[in-house]
Amino acid sequence: MTEKEKMLTGKYNLGWNAELTAEREQTKDLLFDFNNTKPTLRKEREQMNKRSLDERVKYAG
Repeated sequence: MTEKEKMLTGKYNLGWNAELTAEREQTKDLLFDFNNTKPTLRKEREQMNKRSLDERVKYAG
């Protein structure tokens, strides 16, 4: 069972392994880009949000 699988099932896991760390870093980058986009650029922000959600679904599945 991978550390990610353990995490998703609520079991003890090593949160600083390479896979989970890479996912956190990617999420931080996506959030940074989103948070630094002008609020008036709604369409771009919506696309960024959808991309972020698509990535999370891909990793969770």
